[in-house]
Amino acid sequence: MGTIINALAIVIGGVLGILFKRFLKERYQDTIIKATGFSVVFLGAAGTLSKILTVRPDGTLSTGGSMVMILSLALGALLGELIDLDAQLERFGEWLKHKTGSDGDFMNRNLTRSVIV
Repeated sequence: MGTIINALAIVIGGVLGILFKRFLKERYQDTIIKATGFSVVFLGAAGTLSKILTVRPDGTLSTGGSMVMILSLALGALLGELIDLDAQLERFGEWLKHKTGSDGDFMNRNLTRSVIV
């Protein structure tokens, strides 16, 4: 259910971005993009830390799963490099720009959001 809500939020945000882009100066648009990017990073960190850090009954913190996180990041980075994920996403973005006839700005932002989220 969360994935469906997330996808709908991305679509709705994209449509609103197209409709209201002309009413916002570029610097405001950039600030909004930075704020939403920061919030995604914060939510990701909070979700990760909530699984790694636990509060013991005596009030102290304990950690668990740190090695799984480190291995996951390392293996994910290696796999991404092996399949050249960055280049594939760039090609996909260019394909989307061509198919939609977009100037690229909208598609680049939404592709970035989709990958991050």
